[in-house]
Amino acid sequence: MGCSVEGGIGADKGIVAYSMFCTHLGCAVELDQASGMLVCECHQSIYDPKQSGKVVEGPAPNNLPMISLEIDKNGDIYAAGVAGLIYGLRNNLLDGEEVR
Repeated sequence: MGCSVEGGIGADKGIVAYSMFCTHLGCAVELDQASGMLVCECHQSIYDPKQSGKVVEGPAPNNLPMISLEIDKNGDIYAAGVAGLIYGLRNNLLDGEEVR
């Protein structure tokens, strides 16, 4: 992100990840390079990745779930969990299997 972000990792705490599914109807969210915001392609909900994926505009009812990241001893980054529910699932993953 180029700045420290709550929940970020790395030397400047600026590496973050979020679910790519909008909390409104599950459409894809993509980074708008010009604004630095995450924008839903369907109904234009806008999320701020520098503010923990906070909804700043649109019909989305919740912030984007943040993906917990870890860095191993080689410097590789891995997704380790998620804070919140991914759109469309009552529970994320339980014991490695999707729960419906």
